[in-house]
Amino acid sequence: MTTPPIALENGQEWKILESAAAFSSDKYKDLIEDNHARIDQRRRRGLSLRLSDREGKVLAHRTFRLRQVRSDFLWGFCGAGIMDACHDPQKLNEDVTRRNLLYMARLFNAVNLLNYWQEWSWKEAQKGEEFMGYQNYDTLDRAVQWACGHGLVAKGHPLWWGVPKAIPTWMDRFDAKKRSMFREVRLRQIVNRFKGRISVYDAVNEAIWEPTLAKTATRHWPHNTPIPELAQDLAEVMAIVRDEDPNATMVINDYGHFIGDPAKIPVACNDGTYVSHEDQAHRYRELMMALKDLGAAPDAMGFQGFSAIGKLEQHVATYDFLAKAGLPIHVTEFHSGGKQAADLLKAGVPRNEIIDQIAEYADASMVLAFAHPALEAFFFWYDQDYLFDDRGLPSAWYKRIYQRIHKDWTTDVVLTTDADGLLRTRAFTGSYRLSFEEPGVSPTGAHLSIPAASRGELALNILI
Repeated sequence: MTTPPIALENGQEWKILESAAAFSSDKYKDLIEDNHARIDQRRRRGLSLRLSDREGKVLAHRTFRLRQVRSDFLWGFCGAGIMDACHDPQKLNEDVTRRNLLYMARLFNAVNLLNYWQEWSWKEAQKGEEFMGYQNYDTLDRAVQWACGHGLVAKGHPLWWGVPKAIPTWMDRFDAKKRSMFREVRLRQIVNRFKGRISVYDAVNEAIWEPTLAKTATRHWPHNTPIPELAQDLAEVMAIVRDEDPNATMVINDYGHFIGDPAKIPVACNDGTYVSHEDQAHRYRELMMALKDLGAAPDAMGFQGFSAIGKLEQHVATYDFLAKAGLPIHVTEFHSGGKQAADLLKAGVPRNEIIDQIAEYADASMVLAFAHPALEAFFFWYDQDYLFDDRGLPSAWYKRIYQRIHKDWTTDVVLTTDADGLLRTRAFTGSYRLSFEEPGVSPTGAHLSIPAASRGELALNILI
């Protein structure tokens, strides 16, 4: 049994899943506080450093500064703005553009750079291969250079996306075998070209709602592809991208897969059945397990979070459910305001009040994500204009995020060694600079790292 497709642009059907829900942190006070209390245990490690000079003399009763220079947790943003600016390099020299991008680089440690095979990357930025054989990666090249030059982890989005708007129309005249070959060429070209510069990819985008490459001509959203069939198709993608860059983090990104929402979506699947957000969560986890069995599991599971605005209990339940697949989780496209913000704007609510509401929800969501042991990354997507006030300066929301990332969840302490040259403290995982902090003494020192995968106290002998 089949049903006629819904009347939305192919690839934009997710819009019917958006919902507006008022949010108040008072409702979730206990949940937020409980998770905040877990952050110390889950994100910090005991650290024991025995310090000596390069001749082996113990550095007793000396004062040092231990300053975190990078968190290993990725806090990122959608790089639409930098893609637009890099499409026309003159924009990078415009005061407003340069200032806003610098503020973003100071706030986050990662950026998601958009490069689609067919869909416009964003506004004016080019498509990857609109015409057969004319690959265009100039904008992405410049954006990667900008990201790396500002110390950001560059993420690429996406390598493979099976919606019609993201597949070049020139592919339509080829059979399934040749289409698969062209897909392989695209995957290999991008990953090889940016190897060592782009270190994280959404290798696959939004697959649980779509058909396999061989069946895109019969696509009907939602397309209820059997998981074994879908896993075989995605295993091919994972094998190709891993062959080109085995060191990059490969994510399988998806949306609408929540726990706690069993209501069926009011659109029939291609086979006449109906699915709910909760059904899709089960399908997604089943897909991860099937890919594991095929030796093609991703490095992380992607969770967008579009339609759970204001429903923090669904975030936690979904993290817990997905974590049972035994893989890390990335929040890939966090939509902090969504329909709620749009409705407030239409109602004439002042911009500063909308910013306050967005900030309240986003802050609570960050706490829940950072407190969960399976989470490794959190990327913001839409509503980034609210990070700036009417004057173009950092808004209250920007400052609230900055406080969390760079103050509350960053270690920067001054400590004095004991008689044995020993320092002890607790510190967030990530990269550090340890240096002398004494009047008249050059602040020389050493770099060290506290890995997120560590457990218990980390003991190191450091030479300075």
